[in-house]
Order: sequence, then structure tokens, then C-alpha cells
Amino acid sequence: MKKIIIATFAVALFSFSAKASSKNHKLFIPAVIESSFSENFPNVSDESWSIDNQYMKASFVQDNVPVNAYFDTDGNLTGTTKAASFSDLPAKAQQHITTKYKDYTIGETILFIDNDAENESDIFRVPDSEAGYFVSLNNGKREIVLQVNKSGDTSFYEEKNL
Repeated sequence: MKKIIIATFAVALFSFSAKASSKNHKLFIPAVIESSFSENFPNVSDESWSIDNQYMKASFVQDNVPVNAYFDTDGNLTGTTKAASFSDLPAKAQQHITTKYKDYTIGETILFIDNDAENESDIFRVPDSEAGYFVSLNNGKREIVLQVNKSGDTSFYEEKNL
């Protein structure tokens, strides 16, 4: 009986801290993560929070650019994504993509910034040295995402049928 009560309490506590409250619809953010966020992004407000795998994710706009910041449970900023444009890619990557994928429409382009180079980042399931841009392409039948490093080398990242 004692184990059931403890398990119920643990579930209730987790639910309280992991779900949005009905009053203000905000996720409970640990103080260590709020502090790290304020330190790394001092002039940002109106951020929204979610849980993404094992990371707390803050979404906000900085300098008119949509940004997602990922924090581990210790409050460390581990990675940041920012909206980018295809023209931001190195010329080598732009040429490769427009030639090899000429039947595809270029969609969203994002820049992934590894903010914790000392530790392996698995936000996008890639080694740290491979962090860079991600570009989505669509041909009406399938959507693919390519990964582009800072040197302009392009590799396949994932695919999904539409």
C-alpha cells in the first residue's frame, strides 16, 4: 500500500512539473534553466516552453528571427536553432542541392548552433562536428532533409513520404 501511495505521489509530482497549468498554460521551468535562459538571452521575452526528448526547449523571436534554445536538466544551453534562408548556405551546398535535387522545392532552412562543444550533442542525432544547416526539400511525393556543414558538404539526414 505504501508503494502505491509513493508511486501515486511521484506521478502527481511529475505531472505537476511537466504539464501546463490550466490557469496560465505555462510549463513549470526549473529555476536553474530559467536562470541560464536569462543569462544567455537577456533581451528576450514572451518565450514559450516545451519538452523535446530529454531537453527543455524555449521558443522565441530574437532580432525578428525565430529561435529554439535547448537546455539540459542541469540548465546548460546545449544547442540553438535559428531560422535561416537557403542563401545563407555555403555556395558549394547551394550548387549541389539545386543541381542534384532540381525536381524538389526548397522548404525550411535552419541553422543549428552547438552551444556545448565539450559534450556530444544529440539534439539532431548528429556528432558535434557535423552541426550546421538543415534544409527540407519536397517533391510532392516525399520530403527529405539534408544536412549541410559549414564547409558546404551536404549529406542525407532523413526522409518522409507524403
